[in-house]
Amino acid sequence: MKKLIRCLLILLSVNQAKSQIVFCPPGAEWHYEFKFFGYFSYNLPIKYTGDSVINNVNYKKIFHYDIFAKCNDGTRLLTILKQSGDTVFFRNAKTQHSWQILYNFAALPGQTWNTSFLQSNGNWATYTITVDSVKNVLINSINHKRLYVKNNYNPLSQYPADTFFITERLGCNRYLFNFSNSGLSFCDSPDYYQSLCYSDNSFGSLKFSDKPCNYENLLSVDKSIQKNQNYRILPNPAGSSIRIISEAEVQALKIRIIDISGRELIAIEIQNQSTVDVSNLNSGVYIVEVRNNKNERYRTKFVKE
Repeated sequence: MKKLIRCLLILLSVNQAKSQIVFCPPGAEWHYEFKFFGYFSYNLPIKYTGDSVINNVNYKKIFHYDIFAKCNDGTRLLTILKQSGDTVFFRNAKTQHSWQILYNFAALPGQTWNTSFLQSNGNWATYTITVDSVKNVLINSINHKRLYVKNNYNPLSQYPADTFFITERLGCNRYLFNFSNSGLSFCDSPDYYQSLCYSDNSFGSLKFSDKPCNYENLLSVDKSIQKNQNYRILPNPAGSSIRIISEAEVQALKIRIIDISGRELIAIEIQNQSTVDVSNLNSGVYIVEVRNNKNERYRTKFVKE
């Protein structure tokens, strides 16, 4: 009888191991749409790049981008992942290279997990993820667990209860990570707008919207603001200054530089192909609005290193 029970336990553990979904398998790639307060949308790719070992621990390497702050290699970040059972851990410069919980797919309704990360102001932020409900969903004929969640930074009181969720294999439907200076950009931030695509070598591809995976829209919602066909920003990414070069025959240009929260940081009038001092700006992404002497407005963006 004892042998029979032992065999049944072994068989059960083998079946569970077979059914466990591996997070970030070879070829894994995510694309998310980030919206800059209505100014433009930007495609944020996250890509698996290979495996390695640290202190006898196997981990996976993925590259992605921190839209807000310079970290590691410019705005390109390396994050490493490891999976233990139903829990996915991650570490990078913002976690000060300590392992933190990214997702706990074993969590039940009412259960939580905590993650801390270093903000650009040097302070630590800790957020608590709370699971509201758990469902099973069929994706590509495979059953996946889905957690509907909220966190203590943004309690989602203004959003429907099923707006933000984490799915096995796919991660969060808004964004994979929690990188923001404010701490408000886990997967319930309204700025991280939606998942566009997911793919890996064995699972195939999924599209979550009618937009292409490489979607990028630099047009403002303001119809009076036109495409940036006539103006170029050099260099981009920028150091201490930028040049706004016009291909049109105009004279004075009124320039506004705006951050992604909509705050006006610089407002000046320059001549065609003049230099703008941006040395006082922090690293990040900014919007340049140009108004020419015909009262035409154009917007584009640049990255400050």
